[in-house]
Amino acid sequence: AILDAVHQIDIQSSIRPAARGEFTRRAYAAGKLGLTQVEGLADLLLASTQIQRRQAVSILSGALERRYDSWRNQLTSLRAAAEASVDFADDIEGDVDFYQILEPTLTKAKALRNDILASLEKGNIGMAVRNGIHIVLAGPPNAGKSSLLNKIAQRPAAIVTDTAGTTRDILQLDLTL
Repeated sequence: AILDAVHQIDIQSSIRPAARGEFTRRAYAAGKLGLTQVEGLADLLLASTQIQRRQAVSILSGALERRYDSWRNQLTSLRAAAEASVDFADDIEGDVDFYQILEPTLTKAKALRNDILASLEKGNIGMAVRNGIHIVLAGPPNAGKSSLLNKIAQRPAAIVTDTAGTTRDILQLDLTL
């Protein structure tokens, strides 16, 4: 009934159906969503498993955006501290080694580097959750590939016989393990 009423509205008016992704594009352009949040929304719409949904909701909620903002702020502070150490090193009285002045900044920079590297390593896991893992079962005829596939799928996904070469087609299964 609502769609019929909308279609009866004068075609000359400025009312039109929204294009695919239009609201998301507008939210991004208005600064309501960050780029990673837009990616999280896309992941949520494409999610087919519960773990994919949880990961997408986390990204959509701004978890990555906050992490990246934190890194950006830390880098800005570290840069300012390093520049101040260089610019004002001559103003320090006494016999002070330049490394002593920079050491706290270097320590913080190493900690940030380790945090980023750890996040990159975890990113591989996130990509596997997002995209899945592709596995190929290959081997000689009657080696048990179809039986193994059926066991993993917990259903008869492939024909199993004593005749060699029965399964000649490529079989593809989406499984949540």
